[in-house]
Amino acid sequence: MIVESSLGTLQLPDFMMVGAAKSGTTTLYDFLNKHPEVYFPNRAKEPHYFSFGGMAPRYLDPGFVDKLTWKTSDYLKLYENAPTDQKLGDGSTSYLYNASNVISNIQRLYGEAARKIAIIIVLRNPIDRAYSHYNYLLRNGFEQLPFEVAIQQEVMAERKHQRWGFDYLGYGDYAEGVQLYRKHFDRVKVMLFEDLHNASETTRELCEFLEISPKVEASFPRTNPSGKPRNAFLAQTLLKNRTLKRAVNSLPQSARRSLLLGRDALLSKVLEKKEMSDEARDQLRQRYRYPVIQLEGMLNKNLSAWLQ
Repeated sequence: MIVESSLGTLQLPDFMMVGAAKSGTTTLYDFLNKHPEVYFPNRAKEPHYFSFGGMAPRYLDPGFVDKLTWKTSDYLKLYENAPTDQKLGDGSTSYLYNASNVISNIQRLYGEAARKIAIIIVLRNPIDRAYSHYNYLLRNGFEQLPFEVAIQQEVMAERKHQRWGFDYLGYGDYAEGVQLYRKHFDRVKVMLFEDLHNASETTRELCEFLEISPKVEASFPRTNPSGKPRNAFLAQTLLKNRTLKRAVNSLPQSARRSLLLGRDALLSKVLEKKEMSDEARDQLRQRYRYPVIQLEGMLNKNLSAWLQ
């Protein structure tokens, strides 16, 4: 999208996948990323820029902050050389969690063109989403606490200042964010994690929504698996080895994604994901009962299975 702003003529995303985290957004990203009519920045699947809008992040974990694209100049560079005949995308899952601040920052940069951005929201049972997010941080070596401890309100309140992912339960409060996006944007598509089981129908609807050709193979390989590593050394080598990362990043985008999918397939074999305890699940059922009922009315969908 070409936008005239106080910073000049800018090329900015036509659509955004705003969340929710651990709800299947990586799966949709992988599908769209190989579509010939879609462009994502090569090395910034989730820039998270609009969560900050040019303001320096105040999170306490420097390793987390280093991965964020918060400077306006850096964000604009991601898209300045993008093909003009492709739909430009931003797939930052923090945008639903930080909806109010994000929307304000989008409006500031886009001006009157902001309403034209296509917004994709994917929602998952918030109980399962929280546990998946926990196992994701466990996999990456950032989490050491038992799940039952990590979801205690006082623990989350203290730790979320390190990185927002520690707010396991806050990430599942979808209703306010969905309502805000529907209010401020003309085109908002809300999908459910369960929709991903029907790849052909989901991709058809997605292509239709983005106004791109549906002539792409509809398949959803398992991506971004989470869990506790059976072999911590092997898992960390697959995820964080700098030499491997440099080698992968030097490849063309299509080859890079193929290798990452292969890595995820291998990674899933060295991870174990224990079942959530009945006590924790009962606690979260009570925690999310009203938010789910609120979302049901908003979407006009029966979400009672989320509370079973």
